[in-house]
Amino acid sequence: MKKTKIIVVYIVLLLIILSNFTFISTAEDADSIAPLTVPTLETNINAHIDVFERLELEKQNGYLSSNDEIIEDSYYFTTKQGFDYVHLEGSYDEIGYNHAKLLWPKIERGMAAYAFLTEMRYNMNWDVCRTQGASYWPHMSNDKYQIYQEEIDGIVRGCQEMNARNPDGNVIDRWDIMAYNAIWDIWWRSSPPPIFEKWWPFSVPEQKEMIHHCSGFVANGDYTINGEAVIAQNLWMPYYLPPSHGVFADIIPPDGNRMLMELQAGMIWSGTEWYLNEEGLVVGETTLGNAPYQWGNTPAFVRIRYAVQYSNSIDEFRDNMLTDTNGAYCGDYLIIDAETNEVGILELGSHEYELWRSDNGFHGSCNYPWDPEVRDEMMEPEGWDHSCYPRYMRLEQISNKYKGQIDTSIGRRALGDHWDTVEERENKCSWTLEGRVENASGYPHGALDGKTTNRSMVQNHEVWAKYGFPSFENFIASEHAKEHPDYAFPNLEDMISQPWTTFGFLEPITVSVLDTDGNPVEGAQIAFENCADGYLHEGKTGTDGTYTHPYFSTGTYNISAKDGNYRGLIHVEFNQMNSFEVVLTEVKSDEGMKLGTKLSIAVLGLIIFIVAVTVIAKKFKKSQEQDSV
Repeated sequence: MKKTKIIVVYIVLLLIILSNFTFISTAEDADSIAPLTVPTLETNINAHIDVFERLELEKQNGYLSSNDEIIEDSYYFTTKQGFDYVHLEGSYDEIGYNHAKLLWPKIERGMAAYAFLTEMRYNMNWDVCRTQGASYWPHMSNDKYQIYQEEIDGIVRGCQEMNARNPDGNVIDRWDIMAYNAIWDIWWRSSPPPIFEKWWPFSVPEQKEMIHHCSGFVANGDYTINGEAVIAQNLWMPYYLPPSHGVFADIIPPDGNRMLMELQAGMIWSGTEWYLNEEGLVVGETTLGNAPYQWGNTPAFVRIRYAVQYSNSIDEFRDNMLTDTNGAYCGDYLIIDAETNEVGILELGSHEYELWRSDNGFHGSCNYPWDPEVRDEMMEPEGWDHSCYPRYMRLEQISNKYKGQIDTSIGRRALGDHWDTVEERENKCSWTLEGRVENASGYPHGALDGKTTNRSMVQNHEVWAKYGFPSFENFIASEHAKEHPDYAFPNLEDMISQPWTTFGFLEPITVSVLDTDGNPVEGAQIAFENCADGYLHEGKTGTDGTYTHPYFSTGTYNISAKDGNYRGLIHVEFNQMNSFEVVLTEVKSDEGMKLGTKLSIAVLGLIIFIVAVTVIAKKFKKSQEQDSV
């Protein structure tokens, strides 16, 4: 019997050891994937402060959007966390005209940056670009695309009224805006496919390094919190482009879908490749290499604008992008459809394409052609031989490590990630999701921003965005010039990272403040607090007890109202409904005094208790010492 008990004890101990060994092994496997290098984000560090106190602080610091607003019937302008934020509506000509009037300094900056880049990398001066751009005008003359000619001419009219200048110092005209919008088409047409490089007739300088463009992913189902579709993308471009890319535009065209896009100022398409339309499609893009150019067909910048404006599903988007393609601007088009919660990536070559789609999946994108047919058409290498593959592998790691946890918070952190899968260490370079090419070659190029959203936010027509490096670091031009004098370009400016913030459609909002008897309260102070980013907006009721703002960003808000000792608070989804009521109730000061008194008594009682325990302990110790003597 005794031996049996001993054997049972040994078996139990062995099982415990084995179970612990298995558990430890599993944990080590999970931990073998490096976590995201950007820590957990705090979007509102002042949430504990009374909202009206925060309003006063932000007014003193000049952070409130109402400080710099331009409000008109068909357009609106403000700034938010490093971005210009505009609303445009009306005819196509009117949209273009107001676009230019509001953003012309950034149009000058952006056009100059693209001219500089084109001459450096493609040996084409701006006069050549203008000629090339003009060649695309006839492709927009049909009934389908003529609307975009009208919008471009509207931009020209606004630029000329503001005396905006092209890179050669001349007043901007139609061919400047055409060259600027078609610049990626021009690059593609001027770049040799690999098979033709030896005898290509255009003079293209030798590339010292491959310049990458963008990282991103889509996910849903088992990979995300609550199964919601999630999309994230950052834009990689040279650091002499900012701040011209830093615009969010809410556009209501005469027909088709309303659109929210991050906008390269002066372009009729995004130029940064981030779109949301009113039907719940969100589109991001990461660029691929060259494929055979198809002469005579519709330029890419026209097709992408049309596809976003007139597509209501992933299938329609695919069909619009493929119609009459010129094969330019090959890329992965990341898509989520908030209506169906489906995600997809359209990998678009020239003649070849592939549409991956899923209601339960994860797919990364980072300038690596994952489809074999598209990759072969581009004559790109496969796997680790491709310079963008390390990022592709990092995205796969993230999908495994954070499966079931992915949301916009993970999206924001992933876009700033610095984990290098080649050297298996934290290393800010061209192999990381937040591109930092300057640390690899000296060339000032990398992630200029970050954007992410999910199904719930899209249903409110809302997205997250961040100006500058998603990792919160800054680019300082003078420091870069000292470290990399060969790349100390005179057009570089500091890029100061701003907090993550949200953008949505800009809609009118009305808030009525009432007393408990239902009477309007004149002069009540109102604080609108965005529940996602904590951003504040201030208002004050008029004689009728209401406050109205004609252009207010859609989203989820806490709306607080105050008049003396009377307070009110409501929580709202501002999207479909745009009129709200806040009822004020008295906050009695004696109740506050009673609470303060109770807290004081509690603290005093605690102090007395501690003192009493200390005295008793000392007496006890002293008596023990006397007894021992």
